[in-house]
Amino acid sequence: MPSLMMCRGPLGQSKLTAASPQAIASTSTFENPSPAGKFNPEAFVKSLNSRATRIVFLLAPGDIQDAILEQAEKIGWRATYFIPGLLAGRKVMDITESAAEQVFLSVSSLPSDQTTEALIEYRRLAETYKLPASHVVSQMQALAAAKTLVEGLKRVGREASRQKLVEALEGMYQFKTGLTPPLTYNPNRRIGAAGAYVVTIDKQAHRLVPVSKWIEPD
Repeated sequence: MPSLMMCRGPLGQSKLTAASPQAIASTSTFENPSPAGKFNPEAFVKSLNSRATRIVFLLAPGDIQDAILEQAEKIGWRATYFIPGLLAGRKVMDITESAAEQVFLSVSSLPSDQTTEALIEYRRLAETYKLPASHVVSQMQALAAAKTLVEGLKRVGREASRQKLVEALEGMYQFKTGLTPPLTYNPNRRIGAAGAYVVTIDKQAHRLVPVSKWIEPD
């Protein structure tokens, strides 16, 4: 049975939900049995195991993900996990090879989206302004956003205004930042790259490997 696991509210006051995607209206809720509202991975994994859950969409903070994966490995419970890359825990790359085969992450970009020219531009910027070596992905996303804004202003010309800028951005189609997938905007689309790649974990190479092309919702 597929399950959806979510966290609502502060971490210490979470509710963890397990439900069939075909029956969200009848979602069953796993109440935290631990003292002071602390998450109990042992009880949660036991609950999913008792329901013969084999697919888990894990929408929870990284520390809870880590606890669930560790507990599942401990008792030998096997399931396939789908996790948004932005929520992935720090330890996800450290899970066992057998567990890694069942973990799939969604990510908004891949190294293959990056051009040599754009990488040189980023590195020059990082060296000039002594940007930290951490959070490189966020820095590249910020640079991509800046490049998009600059392109919009170029299209507007000298007599810029908020409305003209919005219209210019709405006219962008497959704009290439060199750091992200091509961006497309229109009056009904406010997310430039409304999709993701699905990747899995290569334990031997210690890297993420794409298992899908770019996927956008219908």
